Amino acid sequence: MALFVLLPVWSAQGQTADPTGGTPSAGAAADSADDSLTAIDRELTNPISTTTNFNLRTTTYWLSAVAFRTQRVEQTIEVEPLFPFQLTDSLWLMTKPKINLLDSKPYDNNGEIDRSIGVGDLQIPVVLVPSAEHWLFGTGPTFVLPTATSDQLGDGKWEVGPAAVVGYRSSRWLAAVFAQQWWSFAGSMFRKDVSKFNAQYFLSYFLDDGWSIGMSPTIQVNWKDAKSQQLTLPIGLGVGKVLKFGEGIVLKLGVEMDYMVIRPDNFGQRMSLQFKLTPVLPALHHGPIFGGS
Repeated sequence: MALFVLLPVWSAQGQTADPTGGTPSAGAAADSADDSLTAIDRELTNPISTTTNFNLRTTTYWLSAVAFRTQRVEQTIEVEPLFPFQLTDSLWLMTKPKINLLDSKPYDNNGEIDRSIGVGDLQIPVVLVPSAEHWLFGTGPTFVLPTATSDQLGDGKWEVGPAAVVGYRSSRWLAAVFAQQWWSFAGSMFRKDVSKFNAQYFLSYFLDDGWSIGMSPTIQVNWKDAKSQQLTLPIGLGVGKVLKFGEGIVLKLGVEMDYMVIRPDNFGQRMSLQFKLTPVLPALHHGPIFGGS
């Protein structure tokens, strides 16, 4: 559905959607002899890329409900666009809002397993990124807005905290971590206070012709839960391929399977299967906003 909705946008503005033309450094762009699809793949995998893109993911989680001696499935459809803005010749501002547009989540309803379906909370990190050739670094605030349509799908709180990205990239490798910590400061008085930590880590190897292998799972910590229920630690493996249609339509398809080595017993995620669609979008702004050479 997202592909057909976005096709007219790509067709009308495809000439501005060059994912190798707005990079902040030589390390992010392809060498003259390099494969253009591989260069695009590097940009779309980078968590603080300067290429505007739209990440659509559908994920199936297998949950362990130990108290009920059973398993259940949670299904989500998640969107995470990346909007980069070049402030100066050497500084970028990037935001990656993320929300579950559809979350079908089982939960314990007074001793019975029930299911809630709806929209989740909205996450909005805002990160300042200095230009660099190989090392990745960015930091700034991150926010959570209580947009969930039911108590089971969100925290019911306004939240804020720090976000940071660190990593290293080369022509063939990308290794990075995008970490966020949130504390609640307002919201429903009937909901628990929030202290949560997420760290999505990226490890990718880029092959020729736009192929890549790697993983990008998310470590989750809920500091307010009991110690045995706080941590979700996944590892995984996935494959991706960049496709280019004509001059203006560029997208990446990917699939990844993750296994949670450590997980909560109470509806903890045991494993997941994720399908990804990441099209390149036209840049919102060209050149530095403040000055520039």
